[in-house]
Amino acid sequence: MSRDEKRVQALNVPFSIGKIVHLPIDEFTRLLQAHPDLTDVQLTVIRDVRRRGKNKAAAQSCRKRKLDNIVDLGSVVGKLRSTRNSLRREKKAVEEDLRAYERRYESLYSEVFGALRDDAGRPYSADEFSLQQMLNGSIVLVRNDGSPHAEGATAADAADEPQKGARKKRMQKR
Repeated sequence: MSRDEKRVQALNVPFSIGKIVHLPIDEFTRLLQAHPDLTDVQLTVIRDVRRRGKNKAAAQSCRKRKLDNIVDLGSVVGKLRSTRNSLRREKKAVEEDLRAYERRYESLYSEVFGALRDDAGRPYSADEFSLQQMLNGSIVLVRNDGSPHAEGATAADAADEPQKGARKKRMQKR
C-alpha cells in the first residue's frame, strides 16, 4: 500500500485513488461537490493525492517519450552511419576513377607531346614546352614561361596519322 493509499484509508475518504487521480477535472469537481460532508483535511488530502498522481503520470509519460526519442534517434543514427559509409565507399570509388583518369591523361599527354616535332624534326623539350588546351578545345604548344611558341606548333601537327587524329578529337570533346 502506498503512502497516499494509507492516508486516504486512514481518513475514510469515500473514493479510490484511481478515481481521484484519473477523473477529468469537471467530473472530479462534481464528485467533490456531491460530497459536502468531506472535511477540510479530507479535501486537502484528496487534492494532494490528485496532484501527486497527475505528477506521477506526467513523469511516466515524459520518461516514455524520452525513451521513444532515444529509440528514434538510434534508428536515425543507424541510417546516418549507413549513409556515411555508403558515401565513403562512393568517394573512394570516385577518387580511384579520378586517379585512373589522371593516369590516362598523363599517358595521352606524353603520347601527344612526344609526337610533336619542330621544323627541323627534333622533339620539343618537356622542360621548355607544355601543351595547353584553349577554350575552343584546340590544344597548343606553349613555352613553360607562358609565352606562345613562335613557330605556332599545335597538337594538330602531331595528328598526321589517322589514329592520332582520332585521339585529338577525343581530347577536344573533353
